[in-house]
Amino acid sequence: MRNRTTHRRNRLGLACALAVGVLTAGLVAGPAFAADDADGPDDTDPSSTEMATSSALSGAITDDADEAASDTEGKAAATAKSLRVIAALATLPDDDDATTTDDSGATAAVTYKTLTITTQMQQRSYWCGPAAGRATLTAFGVTKTQGALATSMRTTVGGTAASKIYTTLNTYESRNFYYDDKGTASAKYLFARVKTDIGSLKAPVIPLVQGHSLPIWTSNGYHGLHFISLYGYGSDGVSIKYFDPADADVLYGRHVVNRKYVYAAMNAKYGSDSKADNELVW
Repeated sequence: MRNRTTHRRNRLGLACALAVGVLTAGLVAGPAFAADDADGPDDTDPSSTEMATSSALSGAITDDADEAASDTEGKAAATAKSLRVIAALATLPDDDDATTTDDSGATAAVTYKTLTITTQMQQRSYWCGPAAGRATLTAFGVTKTQGALATSMRTTVGGTAASKIYTTLNTYESRNFYYDDKGTASAKYLFARVKTDIGSLKAPVIPLVQGHSLPIWTSNGYHGLHFISLYGYGSDGVSIKYFDPADADVLYGRHVVNRKYVYAAMNAKYGSDSKADNELVW
């Protein structure tokens, strides 16, 4: 494995992408958990996890300004991904097509390409980044505690910077070169990126979303900028599987949703919350 711990990975953009952004976040006003530093069992039953009563803290922060230089290795990886995304786009339905039908007009059965991940609810209100990163790393056979990842990602009560998420992922795995940008131009383009990473590289994707804009948001009373992990996609070209670290339901935060809702949440604003700024770690 290449050792990426001796220097900082810099933000990289695809040739066909827009400028790379800098806004990142942790979960705003999300559920805080009693367990602080030690990880509990994987896929813990939420009913067995005591929730703290203190209110959660704001999670939006900005990246360091020193992540601007070019990186030859990363640019090569970005170029390779760009070619795969372009190829994937040609196979996908347009954004106004929500379902796939067969020749008789009936809705076709959807099969899924799904990565095996081990999920765990975030253990602090502002640890959505470490929790999403932890689930993502398990797809590579790497298991780290949320506390260890929070340290590596330099997570604070203000949240986690996306630049620290992708540099941490790149430290612990070498199959996919992660970076983040704001160049996801449409829901169709988002799906093409998801298909590229999950289908070709077996690598989950981490978007920054406005949590309350997700259609299946069961963390009642909580909302704000939030990291989730995308780990599967459907043969219909529109369905995406995602893990929500703040979701305390019986599915342990795993959901299937139309790509347009994930994309909308990546660009949404709710009430007085900060606007999600189309940021994707992939």
